[in-house]
Amino acid sequence: MKHLIVIILRAVALATGIATIVLGLMQRIAVGEGIMLLALGQSCLAMASLQAADPSQKKED
Repeated sequence: MKHLIVIILRAVALATGIATIVLGLMQRIAVGEGIMLLALGQSCLAMASLQAADPSQKKED
């Protein structure tokens, strides 16, 4: 289940980054809104990193 959450968080981060680029190229987004989207993506990546680094799970080699 945690693996699915990590994938979803990474997908949201990727989608917000791409959306910011596309909307910026189309000149349909303000700078502040773009920064908010990128901050959301960064937060998702941080949460995914914390989920993946869960010390309670044993890593299999």
